[in-house]
Amino acid sequence: MANMLLLDVEKQELREVECNSLDDYYREIDCRCIDIKEVFVINRNTKKSMYIDVIYDDEFPLTNNRKIPSVLYITERNSLETFLLGNVIFARHNKKGEIESLSDEQIEFIKSCMENIPFEVIDEITNIRIKMNCKMFIVSLR
Repeated sequence: MANMLLLDVEKQELREVECNSLDDYYREIDCRCIDIKEVFVINRNTKKSMYIDVIYDDEFPLTNNRKIPSVLYITERNSLETFLLGNVIFARHNKKGEIESLSDEQIEFIKSCMENIPFEVIDEITNIRIKMNCKMFIVSLR
Protein backbone atom coordinates (compact mmCIF):
# COMPACT_ATOMS: atom_id res chain seq x y z
CA MET A 1 0.00 0.00 0.00
CA ALA A 2 2.01 2.94 -1.30
CA ASN A 3 1.19 6.42 -2.52
CA MET A 4 2.88 7.18 -5.82
CA LEU A 5 2.61 9.73 -8.60
CA LEU A 6 1.02 8.87 -11.95
CA LEU A 7 1.84 10.89 -15.05
CA ASP A 8 -1.29 10.46 -17.18
CA VAL A 9 -0.30 11.55 -20.68
CA GLU A 10 -3.86 11.50 -22.06
CA LYS A 11 -5.27 13.75 -19.33
CA GLN A 12 -2.00 15.70 -19.08
CA GLU A 13 -1.90 15.54 -15.29
CA LEU A 14 0.34 14.37 -12.51
CA ARG A 15 -1.69 12.91 -9.67
CA GLU A 16 -1.27 10.76 -6.59
CA VAL A 17 -2.38 7.13 -6.88
CA GLU A 18 -2.37 4.14 -4.59
CA CYS A 19 -1.48 0.74 -6.01
CA ASN A 20 -1.96 -2.38 -3.89
CA SER A 21 -1.88 -5.06 -6.58
CA LEU A 22 -0.52 -5.78 -10.04
CA ASP A 23 -3.99 -5.12 -11.45
CA ASP A 24 -3.87 -1.60 -9.95
CA TYR A 25 -0.66 -0.89 -11.90
CA TYR A 26 -2.15 -2.29 -15.12
CA ARG A 27 -5.26 -0.13 -14.70
CA GLU A 28 -3.41 3.10 -13.85
CA ILE A 29 -0.77 2.72 -16.58
CA ASP A 30 -3.31 1.26 -19.06
CA CYS A 31 -1.22 -1.74 -20.06
CA ARG A 32 -0.92 -5.54 -19.83
CA CYS A 33 2.69 -5.84 -18.66
CA ILE A 34 4.83 -3.57 -16.47
CA ASP A 35 8.49 -3.12 -15.75
CA ILE A 36 10.23 -1.10 -13.05
CA LYS A 37 13.46 0.77 -13.61
CA GLU A 38 15.41 2.68 -11.00
CA VAL A 39 16.74 5.84 -12.62
CA PHE A 40 19.28 8.33 -11.28
CA VAL A 41 17.70 11.66 -12.15
CA ILE A 42 19.37 15.07 -12.32
CA ASN A 43 17.03 18.07 -12.56
CA ARG A 44 18.36 20.04 -15.52
CA ASN A 45 17.48 23.41 -13.93
CA THR A 46 18.42 22.98 -10.28
CA LYS A 47 21.05 20.22 -10.73
CA LYS A 48 19.52 18.45 -7.70
CA SER A 49 19.54 14.67 -8.06
CA MET A 50 17.98 11.53 -6.61
CA TYR A 51 17.04 7.98 -7.46
CA ILE A 52 13.44 7.44 -8.59
CA ASP A 53 11.67 4.23 -9.61
CA VAL A 54 9.73 4.51 -12.85
CA ILE A 55 7.00 1.92 -13.42
CA TYR A 56 5.97 1.74 -17.07
CA ASP A 57 4.32 -0.27 -19.84
CA ASP A 58 6.87 -2.94 -20.75
CA GLU A 59 5.28 -3.30 -24.18
CA PHE A 60 5.51 0.40 -25.12
CA PRO A 61 7.94 -0.24 -28.01
CA LEU A 62 5.26 -2.44 -29.61
CA THR A 63 2.43 0.06 -29.14
CA ASN A 64 4.30 3.36 -29.46
CA ASN A 65 2.31 4.51 -32.50
CA ARG A 66 -0.54 5.57 -30.19
CA LYS A 67 1.37 6.79 -27.14
CA ILE A 68 2.58 10.23 -26.13
CA PRO A 69 6.12 10.46 -24.68
CA SER A 70 6.15 10.73 -20.89
CA VAL A 71 9.84 10.60 -20.00
CA LEU A 72 12.51 12.34 -22.06
CA TYR A 73 16.22 12.52 -21.40
CA ILE A 74 18.80 15.11 -22.35
CA THR A 75 21.57 13.87 -24.64
CA GLU A 76 25.19 14.98 -24.48
CA ARG A 77 24.36 17.35 -27.36
CA ASN A 78 21.61 18.94 -25.21
CA SER A 79 18.75 17.61 -27.34
CA LEU A 80 15.73 15.73 -25.98
CA GLU A 81 15.23 12.05 -26.76
CA THR A 82 12.32 9.76 -25.87
CA PHE A 83 13.00 7.41 -22.97
CA LEU A 84 9.48 6.11 -22.25
CA LEU A 85 6.03 6.42 -23.82
CA GLY A 86 2.58 6.38 -22.26
CA ASN A 87 1.52 6.62 -18.62
CA VAL A 88 4.18 6.08 -15.97
CA ILE A 89 4.15 5.79 -12.20
CA PHE A 90 6.90 7.31 -10.08
CA ALA A 91 7.71 5.46 -6.85
CA ARG A 92 10.54 4.39 -4.52
CA HIS A 93 11.57 1.11 -2.97
CA ASN A 94 13.12 0.20 0.38
CA LYS A 95 16.17 -1.98 1.12
CA LYS A 96 14.01 -5.11 0.81
CA GLY A 97 12.94 -4.06 -2.70
CA GLU A 98 9.36 -3.32 -1.64
CA ILE A 99 7.60 -0.34 -3.20
CA GLU A 100 6.90 2.37 -0.63
CA SER A 101 5.24 5.77 -0.52
CA LEU A 102 7.07 8.77 -1.88
CA SER A 103 8.24 11.37 0.62
CA ASP A 104 7.14 15.01 0.28
CA GLU A 105 10.70 15.84 -0.86
CA GLN A 106 10.54 13.18 -3.60
CA ILE A 107 7.13 14.39 -4.76
CA GLU A 108 8.39 17.98 -5.04
CA PHE A 109 11.50 16.80 -6.89
CA ILE A 110 9.41 14.86 -9.42
CA LYS A 111 7.12 17.86 -9.92
CA SER A 112 10.18 20.08 -10.48
CA CYS A 113 11.29 17.81 -13.35
CA MET A 114 7.97 18.22 -15.19
CA GLU A 115 7.95 20.56 -18.20
CA ASN A 116 5.50 21.43 -20.94
CA ILE A 117 7.08 20.38 -24.22
CA PRO A 118 5.65 21.06 -27.70
CA PHE A 119 4.58 17.79 -29.29
CA GLU A 120 2.82 16.81 -32.50
CA VAL A 121 0.43 13.89 -32.81
CA ILE A 122 -1.54 12.58 -35.77
CA ASP A 123 -5.25 11.99 -35.18
CA GLU A 124 -5.87 8.35 -36.19
CA ILE A 125 -9.38 9.05 -37.50
CA THR A 126 -8.89 12.27 -39.47
CA ASN A 127 -5.14 11.87 -40.15
CA ILE A 128 -4.70 15.53 -39.15
CA ARG A 129 -1.56 16.68 -37.35
CA ILE A 130 -2.32 18.20 -33.94
CA LYS A 131 0.24 20.34 -32.15
CA MET A 132 0.01 20.46 -28.38
CA ASN A 133 2.06 21.07 -25.27
CA CYS A 134 2.48 17.92 -23.22
CA LYS A 135 3.58 17.45 -19.63
CA MET A 136 6.75 15.38 -19.72
CA PHE A 137 9.28 14.28 -17.15
CA ILE A 138 12.63 15.68 -18.30
CA VAL A 139 15.82 14.21 -16.88
CA SER A 140 19.55 14.17 -17.30
CA LEU A 141 20.68 10.58 -16.97
CA ARG A 142 24.11 9.72 -15.72
